[in-house]
Amino acid sequence: MLVAVARDVVCLYSVRCIALDDDLHIITDRKTAAPGEVWTSSAWVKCEAGKTLNFYVDWRNGATILPRVGVVVNCTGSWQWAYETGTAPATTNQVGLSVRNGYNGAHTFKVDGAQVVKMAYPVSFQLPGTSRVAETLTIPGTIVNNSTGTFDAWVKFLRAPGASGTWYQFILYTTDVSNNAIRLFANVTDGKLGILSGYGTGYDLQYGTTVLQKDTLYHVAVTWDATATKVYLNGSLEITSAHAPVHVPASTVYIGSTSAGTNVLDGIMETPRFFSSALSGPDILKAANRASFTSTP
Repeated sequence: MLVAVARDVVCLYSVRCIALDDDLHIITDRKTAAPGEVWTSSAWVKCEAGKTLNFYVDWRNGATILPRVGVVVNCTGSWQWAYETGTAPATTNQVGLSVRNGYNGAHTFKVDGAQVVKMAYPVSFQLPGTSRVAETLTIPGTIVNNSTGTFDAWVKFLRAPGASGTWYQFILYTTDVSNNAIRLFANVTDGKLGILSGYGTGYDLQYGTTVLQKDTLYHVAVTWDATATKVYLNGSLEITSAHAPVHVPASTVYIGSTSAGTNVLDGIMETPRFFSSALSGPDILKAANRASFTSTP
């Protein structure tokens, strides 16, 4: 799954919005970490074919660089997904990632979609029967408005939802905190959109009527407020739940999979956005009608 993050919404998770160290290309916006924790750094990288890059999980204690783990990326001239998982060594208090030239000399390269996640990516990120690798975008729950909001994105499924040999494909997933959650997915049995609204004392699960197809571009959106949860497909109302979900700031938000890295979106997602208000139907339609999609890098 490719996630191209909207610059004006969650740009913290794209190196287009993060300062880089000039000589080591270290992403200077690091996360708090503790010894013994397992973290994974990942990003899309691109450099000249035949060249190499060194890609690291970057452990720190203040300004001190600690022993780190890394992987060599053999460049092809196209965008490639790189990731490395490691366990924080003693005295660690920060984690990030760094990318630098490999053994065959200095050369220019590009980095995009960088993120650091407190988890080990499971084998399931290698999608069965394909050469594709899926990646989850992880967002702190504090970014998302807990009482009213909107999430929208452009999605193209590369594996037909509901087809034999597929699985639930999650678009938006928030972790459960005291029966509070918001989860948007493509159903494994019939390929229709589903929405789970956790409202504190229980859950409401509703499904749409449109059967989603592979290799088709969809605009999907979900809004929530004190009265209802609504799901839109290509600007049209697809699902209405009378239950108002509650998002808890302590709940981590995952785009493209569950919190365990399972039930991944086998496809492409672009410009996922969060709004602090529940957009109206006409506003959702305007978003669906704008051109906002590019090809896989």
